[in-house]
Amino acid sequence: HIGEAVLWTVIGIVFLSIWLFVNERFLKAPLPIDHVTEAAAYPGALPPVLIAYSFSQAALINIGFKCMTDHFNVRSQEVLVILLSGFAFGLYYTLLFTPASLHIFIPVYLYNILAIAFSAYLYNQSHSFVPGMAAMTIVYFLYQILILSA
Repeated sequence: HIGEAVLWTVIGIVFLSIWLFVNERFLKAPLPIDHVTEAAAYPGALPPVLIAYSFSQAALINIGFKCMTDHFNVRSQEVLVILLSGFAFGLYYTLLFTPASLHIFIPVYLYNILAIAFSAYLYNQSHSFVPGMAAMTIVYFLYQILILSA
């Protein structure tokens, strides 16, 4: 279902781009990919590092939430699975990568809830990790390039 995967990838790119824009303008949650300026010290290795880091973040989120939430017994209630993915894995991911500071934790958790819930929605619609991972990889890669060009 390549056409369907491409459609859901494009939808994911649009949504995640909008959500990242909202984060930058209003929520101001620091994300793990915000520290890309440190990689700029190695210009020869910068493109592969940006691609690898973008992909690894997307893979961690998209595969991680599915592995964690597969064990929830919700009896094919798709909306509940999507919401549990966002809240449960969002909490886990936020605790894993966020400093112990309440004023940082809350916006990062809010960002992660919606980003992960939407990734779960993409998985639910396409029955594949590919659209969510591809969309998140592309958006995070372009975001890192924008950070470096600023």
